[in-house]
Amino acid sequence: DLFTTISAVFMGDLASKISENMPTTLTQNRIILQVERRILALFSQKKGNLPRRWWGPLPLSLFESLQFICKLPISSQDLPPATKLAVDCIECLLCASSITARCRLFTNLFNNLKTHYHCGLRAHSITLLKNFLHDTWLQACQSGVPSLYSGERQLNENEVCAPFERRYLLPLCKDLFRFPLAECKESLLDQFSWLMAALNFILYVNIRAKNMNTTLCDPAVASLTAKVLQSVNMTDEQGKSFLKSSFIKNITTELRQLTDRYTMAEKEHLTSPDPKTFAPGAPSLEECRLTLLKLNLISNTLTRLQEFQLV
Repeated sequence: DLFTTISAVFMGDLASKISENMPTTLTQNRIILQVERRILALFSQKKGNLPRRWWGPLPLSLFESLQFICKLPISSQDLPPATKLAVDCIECLLCASSITARCRLFTNLFNNLKTHYHCGLRAHSITLLKNFLHDTWLQACQSGVPSLYSGERQLNENEVCAPFERRYLLPLCKDLFRFPLAECKESLLDQFSWLMAALNFILYVNIRAKNMNTTLCDPAVASLTAKVLQSVNMTDEQGKSFLKSSFIKNITTELRQLTDRYTMAEKEHLTSPDPKTFAPGAPSLEECRLTLLKLNLISNTLTRLQEFQLV
């Protein structure tokens, strides 16, 4: 419609300026907030109604511009209003779209994150994908896969795609579950949020698949569950998990190195409380303890994954 067209052009121009590190004016910031509030008002009621064909170049451009706003530098602990609303708008547009269209949007989202990495948005996007997979997986289990596909066809989706399909989920998981990232040179600690989101995604799928009694399920649901598990664990025909070698093993190696480093630094503080004896730039005792807590969270999650022979 007219609003989408005008908003896409304005936000696209703004995103180009942001990508060139040009500051936004107060007037532009006010317009951004107005556009975001209008998006929420227009699309919050369209639950799963926007088909893939609606997502032409201009609507997709608007979706990508919102991603740029999410990546704006933040100078305080609180998210700026425009950034918070941009996150809300992305969620709103995803929920307003059909299952097939949503699959395309998630692909777009993660492809853009490879070009313009942002730890927070990557973490939140992985969580949104997990929730999307959960909802459609549950819907397929309750009403059957044919019923889910039928609902998509009623929205004139000729080429239906669902997040639990191996042809969609496996390539996405291969792209998501990588460490270290080629597009990011930060340490494991700086990537903590998205790594925890990814590990929790993997843990959720494995626990759900284990607890589901596939012998009592519809054969289509049992097959679906097996394919989801194989896709997320990146398992080949011989049962070998590439998730273990390409993702978890690398995390475990850096985790061990960081844990040893900060444990040793903590011991130095406890045995030699005189700050004059510490090397320049050495972490404080509080920093050591907070860091070890974060590392312990990752370690505990990896320990839970041992149950599924993934560690």
